[in-house]
Amino acid sequence: MRATLHPCARLRESQGGQELTCITARPAPGTYTGGMRTFDDERGQCWQVALLDASYGSIMLVFSPLRGGELRCCMLQVETMAAGMAEFAALDDAGLCLLLSQADPWDPAAG
Repeated sequence: MRATLHPCARLRESQGGQELTCITARPAPGTYTGGMRTFDDERGQCWQVALLDASYGSIMLVFSPLRGGELRCCMLQVETMAAGMAEFAALDDAGLCLLLSQADPWDPAAG
């Protein structure tokens, strides 16, 4: 799988040359096989989303911004992690933005 530099990763000059201020790579367009992805919302904010096998067989997506601490989550209407991975792989960035807009705030400490 080829990785391309995400638009929110920026190069800056340093004493030894150039370095990244934020290392964020995303797979090139195509089939996604991992359980985590990075995308931009409609305001241009970078988010990471991960597939989570939660308690009682619940499968959910957890969204976290690359800058800030606002966690959000939404349940997937699937019965197995394999089905969740297939649904997650089928989502494009627009689909992830839609799910993010419908996601609820999430505090992992609260359950």
